[in-house]
Amino acid sequence: MKVYELVDKYRIYTAHFNRTEYPVFFGKYQEAAESYFAEADAENVCAEVKELIDSMEAEWKKHRFKFRREAVREDDKLLLALFLAPACMEIGTEPSRRFAEELSMEWNDRFPDSILRVGTYAQINKGFRRGIKLPWLKLSNDEEK
Repeated sequence: MKVYELVDKYRIYTAHFNRTEYPVFFGKYQEAAESYFAEADAENVCAEVKELIDSMEAEWKKHRFKFRREAVREDDKLLLALFLAPACMEIGTEPSRRFAEELSMEWNDRFPDSILRVGTYAQINKGFRRGIKLPWLKLSNDEEK
């Protein structure tokens, strides 16, 4: 398996980023990532990260309009931030952790206007429990019950 397949085959997974589906889809994604990183070599991590981003850029260039290329780039970044990087951190091997760190550094060097940060599954999943509090939306006493 090539590293680009971890993006290309799983792009649809970002549509399942919600409280109920994310744990299931993250588990499936992590299994695929584990099979890839079981064979990965820590020495080739930098080259694999560059190969991944080069392949992604080649795919983006197929789109005719700039706004569409940028939208696809942000969708791919979402997959990297919500699935690939956290899966690498959860796997916890030297090649996988190094891959996540190199991915973030290479992405941020190439696209300084679109920062990619590495987080863990627990950090991301915790956001669902916090919820969003809107200061202008206050419930009356009857609605709170």
